[in-house]
Amino acid sequence: MSVSAMVNDTVSRGDPSHPASPPRGDPRGPSLQHLAHVIEHAAHLLPAQGPIPVFIHHNTLHAFEELTFCEAVKKASGVFGCHPYLTEDRYRQALERGRIRFSELSEVLQEDLGERAREKVAG
Repeated sequence: MSVSAMVNDTVSRGDPSHPASPPRGDPRGPSLQHLAHVIEHAAHLLPAQGPIPVFIHHNTLHAFEELTFCEAVKKASGVFGCHPYLTEDRYRQALERGRIRFSELSEVLQEDLGERAREKVAG
């Protein structure tokens, strides 16, 4: 679920048990209290540092560290609204340009699939 969907869902349901629901008794009033709590909850998904002049590294999956890498990539793609992998066409273009070598691709398939690597999957 994307951050905006989470906020919309929480606002529309007004569910006090939801993780993005505000704590009771906050003196700021329901609207500001709720907004502050939703922002605090969504901040867990955002990078901790601000803009830097030289890119070094940032783990964009830090909010999903409890998951396996593949699960984290799938969940993050839904939350951030992005594509976790290149399209098949982009992989084919890389193969045509020689960026991906057919011999290496065959080797990896053989390692991963064993005898099943020789099975045809389409036509």
